[in-house]
Amino acid sequence: MFIVVFKNYLKLNVINVLIQLGLISGVYISLNFFINVPFFIEIIIYSFVISFNNKFNINYKYFIANFLALSIFFFLSNYVYKKIAFPKDSLTNLQKYGYLNLINKKLLNDRKDYSILFIDIDDFKYINDSFGHIIGNKILKELATILKRSIRPTDFIVRYGGEEFIIILQNTEKNTAIEIAERIRKKVESHTFINENKCLNITISIGISSSNKHYKNFFALINTADKNLYKAKSSGKNCIYPKYTVL
Repeated sequence: MFIVVFKNYLKLNVINVLIQLGLISGVYISLNFFINVPFFIEIIIYSFVISFNNKFNINYKYFIANFLALSIFFFLSNYVYKKIAFPKDSLTNLQKYGYLNLINKKLLNDRKDYSILFIDIDDFKYINDSFGHIIGNKILKELATILKRSIRPTDFIVRYGGEEFIIILQNTEKNTAIEIAERIRKKVESHTFINENKCLNITISIGISSSNKHYKNFFALINTADKNLYKAKSSGKNCIYPKYTVL
């Protein structure tokens, strides 16, 4: 970003450059610590700040060029950052627990309601003990594929740990989340996992929680979904909780 400033304003005096850098620093601090705005709004603000000429009048040609340059820069840097900071689970190729922090930030910026599905394979220890961990791992991998194909590209899926998975359904209210959870449960129940001529069937239990205008704490909602998963397990497994939509 600073390279763009110096390239466009090489003829500016030191005071003007320092003022502009001060503005950029102020915008950065405000957007990262005090104000949550969508990502593209950040790029527009930065492009606006660095597009003044030496008389501090906006140069719209610079604005468009800076906007395009910063969009590419932020996209590539964000992609590299995710690859380095949040490596995917080697078995399922899903994001791991730490990625939830990034999802939390995005949901705060979007300010839309969302729902969480907390998924656990029923009696997975029995499967590992009876058929071995190699088959258990293959089931985890195949289940991850089923779950990914059951949600939209805009939703998130994370391997929470072991045989537990979390799905975050963006812009989804509770009744819709319940319908989606039941559809996923039925899909897994009817799927046959085939390995070395062995046909295996598994079931899952799902706990559900949803945000609303009064309750949007992401990690508290995960905890609620976890508790609802326990209720689903206590109800006999192979079910979801809550089970019924609210009118």
